[in-house]
Amino acid sequence: MIRREDFEAELLEVFRGLIRIDTSNPPGNEVAAARYVKGILEREGIPARVFESTPGRGSVVARLKGDGSRAPLLLLSHLDVVPVEVERWSVDPFSAVLKDGYVWGRGTLDIKNMGAMEILALILAKRKGLKLKRDIILAATADEEAGGTYGIRWLIDNHFEEIKAEYAINEGGLGIVESGRKAIFCQCAEKGICWIKMTIKGEGGHGSLPSPGNPVILAGQVISRIAEHTFPVAKIPITEKLLTGAEKLGLLPEGTKAADIFGSGKGYRSNGSRIGKRINAWLRHTATPTLVSGGTKVNVIPMEVQVSVDCRILPGTEPEEMLEVVKGLVGLPDVEYEILQRKPGSESSMDTELWGVLEDCLKEVEPKAAFLPYLSTGGTDSGFLREKGVVCYGFDPTLVSWEDWDTVHGIDEKISVGNMVNGTMMLFKVVQKFCT
Repeated sequence: MIRREDFEAELLEVFRGLIRIDTSNPPGNEVAAARYVKGILEREGIPARVFESTPGRGSVVARLKGDGSRAPLLLLSHLDVVPVEVERWSVDPFSAVLKDGYVWGRGTLDIKNMGAMEILALILAKRKGLKLKRDIILAATADEEAGGTYGIRWLIDNHFEEIKAEYAINEGGLGIVESGRKAIFCQCAEKGICWIKMTIKGEGGHGSLPSPGNPVILAGQVISRIAEHTFPVAKIPITEKLLTGAEKLGLLPEGTKAADIFGSGKGYRSNGSRIGKRINAWLRHTATPTLVSGGTKVNVIPMEVQVSVDCRILPGTEPEEMLEVVKGLVGLPDVEYEILQRKPGSESSMDTELWGVLEDCLKEVEPKAAFLPYLSTGGTDSGFLREKGVVCYGFDPTLVSWEDWDTVHGIDEKISVGNMVNGTMMLFKVVQKFCT
């Protein structure tokens, strides 16, 4: 048994130290954070190594050894964060200011909070002398926010034995508090990625001579067609359990029933609500135009315009299939296509020992919280590990409002001290129950 006074001050010190290291990606500079974590663990007698895939891009891996009678558990997080618009924040995003019971800063919810919880869970396991049957591996990686090329993908290609495990606990889940109701959405699947760049060619010339072949006009038409397209609703077991559970908790928009959502075909709309836009993305493939570039001068019609589209695909669909759908929506002959990034969706079974342990440990710390499966609309490092046969769950034991979740990749990101403490207790209980 652990008490919050055993670790709270130390947890906050470790966490705030991580936040103060600016690992905005690009450029990353995660090696500074990796060395920071290595130093903390080695002072506890836990061996750790920093792996630098390229100068400045560092990941840290540590291992607390068990007796080897069972396969390892991997505690995974990432060190990089997305860039910030400093002028829009009410605090310095890298000061880790402690205010009103919250730690404020970039990465406090994505996902240095989980990194600090995992570090303390590992340290507490060592201090308590747990008789481990499984090795506990901790990995905090570089470059997750840009696709993992210099982080998890490089580790898998070059040092997979260092992180090879039967199970992994990672980011990707959600913990929600809504009108007093609590739920942990445990990620057991994630959508795939197909980022497409289109080069739309047309008739260039002088800006004073309008032309229907103007590629800027053609690009606008293409963007409208993609944005207005609604993919059919797909009923898959994970989203069925997710939405049925959310309905029972009263988390769906007022008057909405899970059965009606699945029966709506293409009809369901997000209606602008925070939960509604997530439901829309859980139900179907999505294609979102995000970047447009072209032209050199206001009085010159360019010869070509580039449009990039962020496509997210449900597990079971290949990125190339999505590309064919986009081509059909574009409907123009003189267009070049390039897949900038491809990653199939992935899924882990819910019928495992660890799934049950996660649910049990949640109940011990948050007895009134529901435990629901979750399909992540964004990608995580778990997708690459699932390809290697690792069972991965996104179990982020943080309970916040939808409004707070929307600060992820936004402004004034923050997390309460209570969340950090309860999350650490949950993860320690998981380690204790699953690994001994």
